[in-house]
Amino acid sequence: MTYFPNMSSFDSEKLYTWRVKNGMTQAQAAEVLGVAKGTLKNWEQGLRRIPTTIELLIGKLKPADLPANRGSEGKRPIGVRKHVRKANPTR
Repeated sequence: MTYFPNMSSFDSEKLYTWRVKNGMTQAQAAEVLGVAKGTLKNWEQGLRRIPTTIELLIGKLKPADLPANRGSEGKRPIGVRKHVRKANPTR
């Protein structure tokens, strides 16, 4: 079997599933992985290849390594977008 170091089996869908399964926001997952939030977002959207080192790191992480206070920092439930209402001056 030939080993191709640049061909990771860890794709954007698996990364997204890992993050959501562990109840983390993109910012929290990025902090755990030691990358910028924009980098994680690019990986999740499939715009950039996920390095093999990230796949290995995720495989080694234990629940104790993840943030204790996960989710949207208590502001809203996970997965619920913040609704921004425009002011209506006629009301």
